[in-house]
Amino acid sequence: MLKPKDENLRIDYKRFSLKDIIEEVVEEFGKKIKSNNIDLKMELDEEYTLGIKSEIRAIVVHLVDNAVRYSRDKRVYLKLYEEEDRVKFEIFNKCRQIPKSIRDRLFEPFIKYNDKSEGVGRLGLGLFVCRQLAELNKAIISFEYGKDSIRFILSLVKA
Repeated sequence: MLKPKDENLRIDYKRFSLKDIIEEVVEEFGKKIKSNNIDLKMELDEEYTLGIKSEIRAIVVHLVDNAVRYSRDKRVYLKLYEEEDRVKFEIFNKCRQIPKSIRDRLFEPFIKYNDKSEGVGRLGLGLFVCRQLAELNKAIISFEYGKDSIRFILSLVKA
């Protein structure tokens, strides 16, 4: 688990626009989105959060990369909004069926669902690292799985 070595170490969180981060990441993925013929829809409110910008950005990069890479119908939906005292970022895409044995452990290290026909063969650390970074930033990452879809939700402190 990623933790500061000294539990008393104070991390100074900064206020930043999560909308700006998401838009930057999407722009960086522009070539990949276009070459994969992804229809990307965004509904982004202007929302600010507190945290370590580079770590939150790393989470967004991983979630966008996964959605673009594994979308079954070439559609990806991004949504950013406020709910109660939290900022929520959702990313939704159609996916192939994920066995329950894997679904229940998606945020554990080395958990992956390989399909060699799709060229999928990564280490299985990405979502584990995302969860660790989220916890360090007082955020929560979760997912909702449907029969043929997955929605990741990143819930952050509202600034």
